[in-house]
Amino acid sequence: MNSEKGKLRAKLSIVVGIITVVFAAGTFFLTRSDLSSLSTSTVAGLALIKTMVKQSVPYDVALSNNKPTLIEFYADWCTTCQSMAPILNKLHQQYGETVNWVMLNIDDPQWA
Repeated sequence: MNSEKGKLRAKLSIVVGIITVVFAAGTFFLTRSDLSSLSTSTVAGLALIKTMVKQSVPYDVALSNNKPTLIEFYADWCTTCQSMAPILNKLHQQYGETVNWVMLNIDDPQWA
């Protein structure tokens, strides 16, 4: 019985540790001066998303070209997606040649 509790506590500690690391990394990247200055309006964010969609790699190509792939699920109406667009765009500019950037609109029946 104590062995099971110990294993459960160990697993819980690992999960809490992972969550803490992810939160800390997110806080670090979102508060960096070069990224935090990228705040934008939702209209500008939507326009940026539309531009990123045009530049993105088709899903079929991403599955077959042996590059790592980042898939961004978005919706035109999603204000969180629009707010994240400048950060994703900056990452795309930085790593675009080495990573497939796939943009999938969740309102498209093909991806829903």
